Order: sequence, then C-alpha cells, then structure tokens
Amino acid sequence: SSGINAEYGQTIKSVRSASPIIPLSYIGPSGGIFDDFSVHDIDLLLWVTGDVPVQVFVAGNTQIPEFAEHNDFDNMIILLNFKHGTLGTIDLNRYSSYGYDQRLEVFGPLGMLHCEHSRPNHLVTSDQSGSTKTPLYYSFPSHYDQAFKNQLNYFVDLVRGKVKLSVTEKMTRAVSKVVQACKESVVSGMPVKITWAEEEIPEY
Repeated sequence: SSGINAEYGQTIKSVRSASPIIPLSYIGPSGGIFDDFSVHDIDLLLWVTGDVPVQVFVAGNTQIPEFAEHNDFDNMIILLNFKHGTLGTIDLNRYSSYGYDQRLEVFGPLGMLHCEHSRPNHLVTSDQSGSTKTPLYYSFPSHYDQAFKNQLNYFVDLVRGKVKLSVTEKMTRAVSKVVQACKESVVSGMPVKITWAEEEIPEY
C-alpha cells in the first residue's frame, strides 16, 4: 500500500464546499449528494490512506429548499473507521458563499500534513486595517482547471502507450461500496458496518 497510515494516519479530514450552487434543474438528475459529490472525497480518502473503511456513519441536513424537494441534502458529515485504525471525516457543503473550498488534513505521530485550498495567487495584502488574501477560485471549472489539463494529458499518454492505467476496477468498486453504505447510514441514522472480502480490497 502507498497509504499514509504508518507515519501520519491517526486521523484524516477532507472538507469540500462548492461554489456556486449547482443549477436547480440538475439537482434531480445529479444522483444526489452521494453519487455526485461525496463520491470524490471518499475516493480521495481511500487513495490517500491506502485503506478501506469497515464502518461509516453519516449525518446530513438540508437548508436550501430546492434540495429538500428532491429528498437530497446540501450539508453532510461522514465519519469513516478504516480497517487499519485511521479515523476519517468528510465535511461536505453544497454551497459556499466565499468560493470553491477544498482542504485535506492528515494527522499522526510524526506530525500533520495539510493541503490548503488553491487560489489564483497567494498574495497577502496587509495594512492598518488588517490583512486580506486573494479570494478562492469561484467555481468547479476554475478550481480544477489544472487538474482537467493533467487528466487530458494523462489520457493522451495512456492512449499512446506511454503510461499504464492507474485506476483499477477494484478502486471504483470499493468507492461504490462505501457510497452505498453511506446511503444506508443517513437513512437509518445508525452506523453501518462494511465487510470486505480480501479480493475486493484495492492495491493503491
């Protein structure tokens, strides 16, 4: 495994707050906060830890009426207990008034790893009234602009045979299994245990 458990893996926390709010016409077809939103953060935590959760607990609420009309949530917290002991949390919000916010923090016996949200630049202006930073990227496309370019370049290299496929079927199946358990937890209001056969666990 390429995970962080041995050095930093006591706790891992992902925060993602989206901007702007998604088009209201997309709420229904989106698949909801699980299939459209949390799936990416679950994928991230499994990849960073190199591990799979054996239990999840999910709580969500709805503050934006249009999401409630589709029986969806716009705020959610997911707690994950990983197989090798790491505790994970995922903090999700469908609307952020200050820009697209995404952060990752890993804490353990050797210290902390912290991945801050990206900005167009890291200029900090200070004067007698205080300090200000450049605002966050406003939207999903602007926040992930470089990531999309990297993905496209990787795809071209893959087609040309210069690299091997880094995402496996086991990885996607594992994420889907965790998402399903999360759906069960938020409905029941109870923790849901996840059982893994050895052949289901991906190699990261």
